Amino acid sequence: MRFAALLLAVLAVVALLPSPTIGARDPCSPDVLSEVMRSLEELSSKYVNVSDAVGYVDRLLKACARGDEAEADAIYGRLVELLGTLREVSEGRLREVMAYKAALTAAFLSLPPLTYVLLPRVYLYLWYLARRRWVVVRRR
Repeated sequence: MRFAALLLAVLAVVALLPSPTIGARDPCSPDVLSEVMRSLEELSSKYVNVSDAVGYVDRLLKACARGDEAEADAIYGRLVELLGTLREVSEGRLREVMAYKAALTAAFLSLPPLTYVLLPRVYLYLWYLARRRWVVVRRR
C-alpha cells in the first residue's frame, strides 16, 4: 500500500513539472511548429474544439515573422498549456461523440420494427375513432 502511494506521489510530481520543451526549443523552428500542428490535427480528429489553439498558433506565427522571440516564447508556453488541457478533454469528448453516434444508430435501426408493429394499431384506432358515431340503418 505504501509503495502504491509513493508511486502515485512520484507520478503526480513528475506530471506537475514544467515541460522541458518550452524553454529548450525555439518556438519558431519548423519542427516545433509541425509538432504543434500534428497535435492540433489529432485533437481535431477526436472532435475537440481547437479554435482557441488555432488562434494561438496564428499569433505565434505572426510573432515569429516579426522576429519577436520573447512574445513567441510566451505564446508557445500558453499554447502548450492549452494543448495539455485539450488532451485531457479529448478522451471524454471522444466517448461522448461515440455514445451519441451509437444511440442515433440504434434509434434509426429501431424505426422499421416500431413502424411494423405500431402503424397498423394506430391506423385501426384512428379508423375506429372516425367511425364510432356511425349508425347502422336497416334496408327495407
